Amino acid sequence: MLNTTRHIIKFTLALLLMCGSVGYAQVWPPVGMQGGGSASNPWQIKTAEDLHALALFVNASQTNANSTEGKHYRIMNHIDLAEFLGTPTANPQGWLPIGKGLDVLGNGRYAFKGYMHGGGHVISGLRINRTHATENRTENFFVGLFGVIENATIDSLGVEVAIGDSVKGDNFTGILVGSSYWNSTIEQVYTKGKISGQLFVGGLAGHLAGSRVENSYSTANVFGTSEYTGGLIGQLYFGGSVKYAYATGNVEGYSATGGLIGYLRFQSPTVENIFVANANVKGIDKIGKITGENFGSTPILSNGYASSSLVKTGNAGFNDGVERNSEDLKSESFFKTASNWTGGAWNFANIWIMEPDGYPVFQWQNLVEIPIIETFIVTSNAGLGGTISPMGDSTVVAGESITFVITANSGYKVDRVWINEIIREGITTTYTFENVRGDSSIYVTFDTIIIPPVVDPALDTILIAGGAIITPAFNPNVYSYTIEMPCSRRTTLFFLAKSGDTVWIDDENYTHKLYEFEGMEGAIDLLEVIVSNSTVEKTYTFNIRTPYDSVRIIKPFPNVLSVVNNPALFGGGQPFKDNGSYQWYKDGILLAGEKNGVLYLGAGHTIGNNRYSVDVTHIDGTTSRICPTSWEVVVNSLEVYPNPTVGHLSVRAAETFEKQPTRIEIFSLDGKLVEVFNSTGDITDLNLTHLPGGMYLVRQNGQTAIVVKH
Repeated sequence: MLNTTRHIIKFTLALLLMCGSVGYAQVWPPVGMQGGGSASNPWQIKTAEDLHALALFVNASQTNANSTEGKHYRIMNHIDLAEFLGTPTANPQGWLPIGKGLDVLGNGRYAFKGYMHGGGHVISGLRINRTHATENRTENFFVGLFGVIENATIDSLGVEVAIGDSVKGDNFTGILVGSSYWNSTIEQVYTKGKISGQLFVGGLAGHLAGSRVENSYSTANVFGTSEYTGGLIGQLYFGGSVKYAYATGNVEGYSATGGLIGYLRFQSPTVENIFVANANVKGIDKIGKITGENFGSTPILSNGYASSSLVKTGNAGFNDGVERNSEDLKSESFFKTASNWTGGAWNFANIWIMEPDGYPVFQWQNLVEIPIIETFIVTSNAGLGGTISPMGDSTVVAGESITFVITANSGYKVDRVWINEIIREGITTTYTFENVRGDSSIYVTFDTIIIPPVVDPALDTILIAGGAIITPAFNPNVYSYTIEMPCSRRTTLFFLAKSGDTVWIDDENYTHKLYEFEGMEGAIDLLEVIVSNSTVEKTYTFNIRTPYDSVRIIKPFPNVLSVVNNPALFGGGQPFKDNGSYQWYKDGILLAGEKNGVLYLGAGHTIGNNRYSVDVTHIDGTTSRICPTSWEVVVNSLEVYPNPTVGHLSVRAAETFEKQPTRIEIFSLDGKLVEVFNSTGDITDLNLTHLPGGMYLVRQNGQTAIVVKH
């Protein structure tokens, strides 16, 4: 029963992948995205779909979330989420926050850990409705454009809630981020709109733990049904700081409610150079114009101002700040006077500008649109055995040039160079794209260098020559070696006996002749070579390490690759860990998030001219790479029909074996032998009615085909 259930799940997943609804959920970057994730070449987010893809990726696994650490992302233009989210009826929960908590306290979390550069752009049309009124689940906690961030940076970004709508969540709810953890930085960010939640609710962030907010503000109206509600931050926790910041929206909560921060808790948080100009701050108990409540912390509070027009309702809170005439808070001179602030005035030279008859806003909010400079992407990749620099996607201004440097590793040489998918001869060290006028690509492969012959002086015999890598370097006094076969599999090994000598290889005698071993087909683990003459005999053993012929990367469909590792299927087998240990590469570049034995490229995408390889983890924790040239098309390599099938399947033999017994084997896609048939003719009828629906491998006489059973 368990096996049947497992096969049904696999088949259902395959169907979902074919539809494209799951394949993109754990893939980053999405197909066609420009950039490489570095500070100088960040991933370029241009659409709501790009931003949603990041949410799907981060929220899929801890590995995915961790992979964002240190990576750079850049918003390239204003993004309106309204059309992407659709209507509240069609999409009742609205936006999927980037990052999530695995429990209601965030002790387990998939957090965004990268750098999100807003570029002075605005994300508008945000709508979220994730409260206990819709679904009482953990995904209703940690609500905002970002659900959870950790050791992250968000800068130069505006976030605006959809007009007439709101952001609604339970605990840890903020327009920008639900919860910000250790060493995160939020700078030059503003939020606008309506937001409501239960505990830890803020106009910018619901919960700020060991993190800092600087040069930021919120005009949001904030409503909390319980404790820890703030116009900017719901709770400032375990230190952290808020500097050069303000809030102007109405704030209403039950307890521990503040115009700027609802709750200070633990260690020594810093709150300085701030002001509040809310019209109203309301609640029942512990209500403060600046901060509602303090517990267990020794805060550093300085230069906090509250507008004289602010109306506070409720029992006294922790800090009301210094009352200041509301007109002062709209005066540029007030913010430029250093004596009003700790450590210097507000930075009007580079960051702030006064809004007419209003409060400070960011200079980038008033910038004239910069003319668009036409650019193109030049993509570079390198196979195993060398490097190309720069690597990945490079942005080139139209008409300019870019040069790539090709470097082969020790023991390798340049094999082939593809320029815009066409092989070009004679390129070995550099290539320059002159006067770039369109997107372009360069791809380099490498091959091993032929090893010079080595002579054993005691026997006057050439023992080895060929394209394999031998470890250690050959020494006649060392008798055990490892031979690493190259991915090209175009290697020949030579064991040549000269006059008066004899060579035995695996008990076969070779005298005065050349021995060639080419292709490394099959699973050969040990090669024993005995060299002798009338007075001396030496035995050498060579441990052959192949690119895993017993492991195949098959292509069951145009957009699917699958690793099959099974001794009965291909001979030999390898002691690898489970599917979670497979790591895929495309043209030598890691595909983040792909950790199982099946790689789905997405509906409509094919393998094309790209080269795929996979790292596999042995049971001892070491890793090896299956070569990028080792996948093969297996669909229709054996004639099976009808396909798909419901019950019975006709198989035409790979070769004609009239009246000669042959064996037909049926394997599940993960390599498990599930059925064996014996045949004496070239066409055999197989009864598969008892097998559950799914995809199967049919093997006969070395030929393989994929069959789908409904």
